[in-house]
Amino acid sequence: MLWKAQTTRIKCLTRGIVAPLAVISLAMAVAPVALKAGGSSSSPLPLPPAASDAWRRIQSIWPELAELAAEAPAWAIVGAVAPGWEEDWQRAQNLHDRLATSLAAGAASTQPPGESLADAVYQLEAEIPVLYTRLLPSRSVEIRILPVDAGSFTQFALAGNIDLLVRMAKSAGFNAIFLETLRDDGYLVYPSTWGEEAPELAATRRDAFAELIEEAHNESIAVFPWIKLLFATANGELGPVISKHPDWAAVQQNGKIQTVPYNFVWFNPAHPEVRDFLTSQIKDLAERYEIDGIQLDYVRYPNNYGTDLDYSYDPVTIEQFKQLYGFDPKQLPPIPAERRASSTFRPDDLPEEYQSWNAFRQEIITSLLTRVVREARAVRPGLPVSVAPFVATWGGGTYQQALLWHQNWPVWLERRLPNLLSPLTYTDRAAVLDRELSRVEELAHGRAIIAPSLSVSAANDSEWGSLGLLQQIRVVQRHGAAGYRVFAFPHLRADNWYSLRTGPFRRPALNPVLQPAEAVATLLEEFTTLLQEIERARGEMSQAAAEMDETDGETDKTGGEPASGVAKLPPANRWTAQFRSRLAALPQGAREPASYRDWLALERAVASMLATASDHTVAAAESVARQILLETMAIAQAELWRLRPAGLGYQEN
Repeated sequence: MLWKAQTTRIKCLTRGIVAPLAVISLAMAVAPVALKAGGSSSSPLPLPPAASDAWRRIQSIWPELAELAAEAPAWAIVGAVAPGWEEDWQRAQNLHDRLATSLAAGAASTQPPGESLADAVYQLEAEIPVLYTRLLPSRSVEIRILPVDAGSFTQFALAGNIDLLVRMAKSAGFNAIFLETLRDDGYLVYPSTWGEEAPELAATRRDAFAELIEEAHNESIAVFPWIKLLFATANGELGPVISKHPDWAAVQQNGKIQTVPYNFVWFNPAHPEVRDFLTSQIKDLAERYEIDGIQLDYVRYPNNYGTDLDYSYDPVTIEQFKQLYGFDPKQLPPIPAERRASSTFRPDDLPEEYQSWNAFRQEIITSLLTRVVREARAVRPGLPVSVAPFVATWGGGTYQQALLWHQNWPVWLERRLPNLLSPLTYTDRAAVLDRELSRVEELAHGRAIIAPSLSVSAANDSEWGSLGLLQQIRVVQRHGAAGYRVFAFPHLRADNWYSLRTGPFRRPALNPVLQPAEAVATLLEEFTTLLQEIERARGEMSQAAAEMDETDGETDKTGGEPASGVAKLPPANRWTAQFRSRLAALPQGAREPASYRDWLALERAVASMLATASDHTVAAAESVARQILLETMAIAQAELWRLRPAGLGYQEN
């Protein structure tokens, strides 16, 4: 069977992970490195106010840059860092150190602020984004998703520039496009008997979606239709479908279709005709287009948008619920908006009747998703499915916030519906992304590849442009998550495109969703290469320690005078010989310590510094190896779960 052959290959590849684990057990035992908070002195700086602010910003990011620079040699071994980064980092580090020394000395003086110092601060501040871009690794395996909204796609299609859109994605390093298939006015961007194509696109008599797929595949870019499953319109009107079938809409407690304050109209997921319609629409897509997967968004009930509104209290939903539970949910009092918005709110704390109402709606959503996915995979077996669950970027429990909108997505994973998670981790703070990604990973438990959604508009920094986005990409990399959804096309500025192309997306990457076995093999090869480098560095450290022991022995035997010069040292004593050769090359007056004992003490100190540097090199290489191993295991676990026979887990009907 196909699944058995694929499973065997993945197992053979992942078996190579187990043996080397002991080599980096210490690194694996340590949690992902915490985001460092920048420190700044409260003492007045000898700088103008603007330059003082710039220096404090530099200090806040500097520990992160130093950490990237420490890991860069290890990433360079596997080709993930651009050549020439050493010179850039050394130049910036020298400037930073000179500034730090000058500012520390100047802070205690009474001299007026120095303009030359301020200019140097501004120079270093301007170099920070470029330096961060060059130091950030470009991984060989990850899904890089460019979501393209239906409005932008319409403009490209009408201008006949679908090829330009694909070239833009390719040049920036993206390897997947998620195309939004439904516009805010409720019209589709492709021809279909299950929904209405936008009139201006229909008038061209061209299938722009088919053109996109062809152009993208020519550039090895995957295409997923981005389907807002229960979304009808976002322009305050009912749209072409709901206007014909108003009973298909989700309604509030008073039975009315709510269009304010955000102008959204939603489908009612409990209505049998809606379920038929949405399932047929997606099945039609899978039958007629060479898609590489589907992205299912808005797989939930509507938001309340800061109001006491709740959904859906239509006759169909109420009747279904009453048959199961014996009471009318309209009798339940509304939950105040301020309570829902509280970070301490838990749906499980509600009265039992309300929990029954919530559980019913969760199963409505889950059963609809189950049907849609199975119908699509009946047409295209093994079709990758991505979902975008809610998280708690503003606080509260990650799982609880998803349940608030009736998204019991861990159950979706248990039923093997999605194999890619793109949680809505939209935030302007890397620490929040770090927290929510950790919680999603814990809930997912290795049952799907995770590619969190990064908000370009929220992450863009007012001072450093794309730096905020790059910092969030780094968070994802350190977690070992296998990609990103960079949201979204219309929000990307010129500096974003440039930073991605010259930074984390500078080299092509295998798509682990479509090529999981190849991805695991590639990562294992990189992991093995790094292990060899770690062992080599450890060998040098052991040799240095042995040489220093020999030096100590010489000192003990000769009363402080070395028993052997450079010429008499054994060939293995490379470090000691190198030091003595360099010392001998110095001018006579510069190399005459008070005694040989001082000379040997100096030799010992230098060797100790070299050993410490090697120790740091090993630690950095272990950190990089750990990140590669985490990504390897994440991909392998998700694929093995996807290929698991039905009899070993969730029973498929």
